[in-house]
Amino acid sequence: MIKKFFIPFFHGVFCTLILFFLMMSNYEDGLFDQIVKNAVKKNSANIELTDKKKALVLLDTTYNLLIASEKLFLETQRINLRDTLFRSYDVDLLEAKGGCGSFSFVLAKLLKTSGIKSRIGQMKCGEEWGCHMIVEANIEDDWVVLDPTYNLYFTKQNNQLATFKDLNKNFIKFKPQVSSDYPALYKYEDIRYTNWDKVPIIFNILKNTLSFFLSEEEVNGISLRLFIMNIYKIFLIFTFIIYFIFFIFTLRINKYF
Repeated sequence: MIKKFFIPFFHGVFCTLILFFLMMSNYEDGLFDQIVKNAVKKNSANIELTDKKKALVLLDTTYNLLIASEKLFLETQRINLRDTLFRSYDVDLLEAKGGCGSFSFVLAKLLKTSGIKSRIGQMKCGEEWGCHMIVEANIEDDWVVLDPTYNLYFTKQNNQLATFKDLNKNFIKFKPQVSSDYPALYKYEDIRYTNWDKVPIIFNILKNTLSFFLSEEEVNGISLRLFIMNIYKIFLIFTFIIYFIFFIFTLRINKYF
């Protein structure tokens, strides 16, 4: 009697969760895809935009989309699991409660959707890590700095976009390019792309494993946030794995194995 009720019930629960996460995952990806397609359009001559132009257009798009939301939602509390446990980048796009984090997450996903490699970095101010978050986009084999929170990028004398190394080397030279409201503590002293100490045991094992295959510079340049851009896909995969185990278990109970 128990098997007749509970086994079909849990099959239904798992199937519902899988369909839900699949729907939400496809919706989020489709949402960002529409933004990119509408923001990065070919010109009247039907000429494809360069990666540099695409990146700057998406930088401006991110700022304009999120700046109004930030003013409305930044100081408000979390509502429920939708903006905590199930907080994916579509939520950041909606309410920008994460401040510079939300701006950076949205821009990074838009860049990825457009085919431009990117990574999210935490800046260091004095002794404090994570005082600000920015995005670096891979343009013409250089990781150039984009700050979506202030709709800011830096240019060198040759009109090329500046990298973090350029800014770190001589930020005083680039300071005239920032607005008057740009915080003075953002001096581009240092940057990290993953806080390897955040989950001590697991992250240390992962970092040490990667060190066997990659150089120290390559490992330090990995941005783990890029692998969880769509949290619904993570839950979808996890739910499917659990369901597969449950399915095998029910087969054994019913003596099919």
